[in-house]
Amino acid sequence: MASRHACLHLLLAAACLTPLQSARAYNSEEHKVVANMGAAAVVVPPSVTFPVNTGYAQIPVASHQDVYKAAKRLAVGFSTNNPADYSDQTKLTQDNSYWYNYAQREGNLNIWIPPTQYLRENTLLVQGRTHADVRQFQFGELVALYGDYRKTTYCDGNGHCYLTQGTVWTLTFNYGQDCFGVWPFQECGYRPNPMDMALYLRYIASGIWPPYGTAGNTFQNTAYEDEWNDAGWWGDEMIRIANINDWHFSRGALAWYIGLHRIALTYVDLARSNPAMWNVALHYEANALHSLTDLFCFGHIVTNRDETSYGIMDGDNLLNYVSYLGQQHILAQGGATRESAGRFALSSNLPPVSDGSRARNDFQPSYRPAAWNLWAKWEHDYHDYFNNGGAQVRNLRGETFTIYGDGRLRSSSDQTKGIIANSVTASLQSLFNAYVELEAGSRTVEEIAASGSSYFAALKHIPVFVESNPDHYFDGMWTRYAEHADAVSGAGVMPVNSNFCTMPYMNGGSPWPDVQAGPCMAFPVVASVGDDVGVLPAQMELTQNVPNPFNPTTVIEYSAVSPGHVRLDIYNMLGQRVRTLVDAVRPAGVYSLQWDGRDDVGHELPSAVYLYQLSTETGRQVKRMTLLR
Repeated sequence: MASRHACLHLLLAAACLTPLQSARAYNSEEHKVVANMGAAAVVVPPSVTFPVNTGYAQIPVASHQDVYKAAKRLAVGFSTNNPADYSDQTKLTQDNSYWYNYAQREGNLNIWIPPTQYLRENTLLVQGRTHADVRQFQFGELVALYGDYRKTTYCDGNGHCYLTQGTVWTLTFNYGQDCFGVWPFQECGYRPNPMDMALYLRYIASGIWPPYGTAGNTFQNTAYEDEWNDAGWWGDEMIRIANINDWHFSRGALAWYIGLHRIALTYVDLARSNPAMWNVALHYEANALHSLTDLFCFGHIVTNRDETSYGIMDGDNLLNYVSYLGQQHILAQGGATRESAGRFALSSNLPPVSDGSRARNDFQPSYRPAAWNLWAKWEHDYHDYFNNGGAQVRNLRGETFTIYGDGRLRSSSDQTKGIIANSVTASLQSLFNAYVELEAGSRTVEEIAASGSSYFAALKHIPVFVESNPDHYFDGMWTRYAEHADAVSGAGVMPVNSNFCTMPYMNGGSPWPDVQAGPCMAFPVVASVGDDVGVLPAQMELTQNVPNPFNPTTVIEYSAVSPGHVRLDIYNMLGQRVRTLVDAVRPAGVYSLQWDGRDDVGHELPSAVYLYQLSTETGRQVKRMTLLR
């Protein structure tokens, strides 16, 4: 699973009844950070019309940070990154109200308050509902919520997208305790006051672990199955999702992203005549990107959950359940089919793109049958081990970087954070570029959503090749989904003999892998990372700077085939804009300008890789350059 609750996909055997050990991929707050970083860099064409309460807004980074602090304060009574600041005497605090064996405190003590350098003022806000009234969620909050707390996306014909199972205005803490101690010495006031449901969901997306039963099955839940207004319901639902989660791992994660991204493109097309459909497209895209960003966690690349998840659903007689059928439609849209044991097979021959039927209530009573306990434990172990150890990986763009999991995005390199954010940018930008192209009538949705289309450029960013991992289990091997990512993105990077060097299938029935004596194969030479955002052809061109690398100056050339507004910006690898070279209306033509390696206030920038982005009314292009002082 993604968020900090990935541990709970892979629960310990219920018979042991021991508290779960944390085994998470990216935490909710980390999903939110990288998704908002990526969304901030998107260029929206002027022709796009958003519905009310959806669109970009400028929010001070201090206000962003305050939401993370408020979430942690509600959970554990303090708002720093120092767990030693916790006191079990703080009142109106969730984790001092719920008993410790409901397991939420372990994670909440370590909620990450991101430093301002990873926060962005330019914020994509999207309508979301828990009842009749509209609430605004940051796009990153939707990415964090989907998958871990909501499986599928439900929007009605009016473009109203719901994040709860039923109409809920207020969240309560009914299973928390108001008082502790023995009368007349009781201290009261530990239980938090009821709050707006949407606000609690924002707090979950900012890192809160809701209370959940430690055994992970029905007899130790913190709320009954229809009590979705209670804080404990959300933790229990996260457990139920964890049991059957196969769409955040390996082939399932890739197919889930592709399927939902394709469906989002159909709503982009509908948004041309009905702007409310942008809400639907962006909710589907957020759901898609949760799974895509999970593939930057090594434990999610190594571990496969498809056979176990299928077995649990079959054991609970849920294969004909409405929400399960909806999930299978999404996976099929991404090229996945299930083999006899439930394992995913992938084909780049994608079906005609379409949305499937949805129910607002996608609750599934998915409790793990005892027959799958041992498999789940082994998958839990694989997931934890490889997330903790990490790996040096490469993507289809040829970039080499290191990934982990287990809430370690915060300590990952800025390069890794930047690459994950770039995948989000590429995916979101492709929606807006598709809108322009669909308006022009130059291609249909089927053509844009077809395998090999440039609108799947986000796939070029995800890890597909393991350079090395600490114990040398998979050195020089391709991931099990690499061939599918290569074909659907149209990258054409993988060599013909790559099948001999594919990572073994590892799930609860697999033995521990063999140590590699040496790399199975070397990553092929990638001539150029190329454009990565599905830019509209023949509208503009951005050339590679000369010289590159450079010191202290370099020349950038660009051209536009029609007059219009042009902007040329330079960003560091964190996605922070450091210099604007052009921001003006220009006639059609070819232009050349020089950059001196300084920021907007004249300070010399350090040696590093920088992105330069050309934005016009028809799209954008991005290239890289290296400053060496």
